[in-house]
Amino acid sequence: MTLGLDVQIKTDLVTEPVTVAEAKSYLNVDYTTWDSLIGTLISSARTKLERYTGSTFATKTLVATFQQVANNIDIPYGPIQSITHVKSIDETGVKTTLVAGTDYLVTGNLFKNIRFFNEIDTPIEIEYVAGYSALPADLKVAILKQVGMDFEFRENVLDSSQVTELSNGAKQQAASYRRIIFF
Repeated sequence: MTLGLDVQIKTDLVTEPVTVAEAKSYLNVDYTTWDSLIGTLISSARTKLERYTGSTFATKTLVATFQQVANNIDIPYGPIQSITHVKSIDETGVKTTLVAGTDYLVTGNLFKNIRFFNEIDTPIEIEYVAGYSALPADLKVAILKQVGMDFEFRENVLDSSQVTELSNGAKQQAASYRRIIFF
């Protein structure tokens, strides 16, 4: 079991995977009055859907710090493009770079797992690049559906007496990409 996960964005995505023009076409909006709002709604929808799916929709550099580690770590927020480094952090905060093939093994295709050869009793820091190079169409449509809901209603939507952050349409569109990992 892995406990105490903290993930920070070191380098955020450069451009959103859905453009304002694509969202305006989906919304059937042909004027510029709402461009700024639509851009904000795209970012918001992407962020909500990234949390929902446990994925990163466009290339970012992330740093994940695990306070307690078993012998395996599922790296959060894939798909993982590359791992920059894996470091152990001693009690004084000194970081030591671990060596792939000697200290650990990386397995998995899009979503990676690190298996340590020796017991780890210090926090671990993993810096990596993650995100889809081309967002799957289903996830793009999920963003558009959420933007449409947020643009139309501009408030949270009631779903069976609960306030929900994501629309049912966006959830259904993204459901097959959802990863549930327990840390």
